Amino acid sequence: MRGVLLVLVAVSAFSTEARADRGALTLDLGGGATVHLLPAPYTSGAAPLPTTSWLSRVGLRYGISDELEVAFSGFFEPRVGAYHHRVTVDTTRPGFPGPDAGRGLFSGTLVHTFQRFGLAVGARRVWGSILRFHLGGDLGWTYRAYGQFDHFDTSGARTRSHGLRLEGFAASNVMLAPVVGLEWAFHDKWSLSVMPRIELLVGPDPMVSFLFPVLLSTSWYI
Repeated sequence: MRGVLLVLVAVSAFSTEARADRGALTLDLGGGATVHLLPAPYTSGAAPLPTTSWLSRVGLRYGISDELEVAFSGFFEPRVGAYHHRVTVDTTRPGFPGPDAGRGLFSGTLVHTFQRFGLAVGARRVWGSILRFHLGGDLGWTYRAYGQFDHFDTSGARTRSHGLRLEGFAASNVMLAPVVGLEWAFHDKWSLSVMPRIELLVGPDPMVSFLFPVLLSTSWYI
């Protein structure tokens, strides 16, 4: 009997007829964590470094039907430090930027800062009422800033800087992001959701990021 009741509760929660969302304008606010597979700048052949940063996110969703939403969002990730161990900076490669071009190969630990923000627009297919399953995708733009570079020789007893003058730089990318998530509508106008996503950055210095935002949302019907 208990198993039957659980099944009935689950079916009721995910019913697409219990709560109409057409015309609902929803504000999302929240944050979470991002894991980047961060390539080592100024190097070649180094494995991407898993780097974690905090995430702040704000967005708007509008229900154009009971099952389909369009979404607009922005995010910001504050500056974090990255440490790429056992990498080689080859200043002899063609096109190496800066005044150290041609000095040779330097192995050790590359240190720098990294931060990011961006904007996106997308669509969601939604199933459910109290518990709602989201499946969709976003297309957007991101801006990344790298700075405070230093490269250290760690081969001896004492760590010392190679003294390379590696300049900070920025990169803008097109972003493609499949989105899947679960939303709990605990009130007529309030909900809590988890919306994990994978972001694929295409263009200069491509990168993959995994985002895990938790969002508190409130809705108005217009």
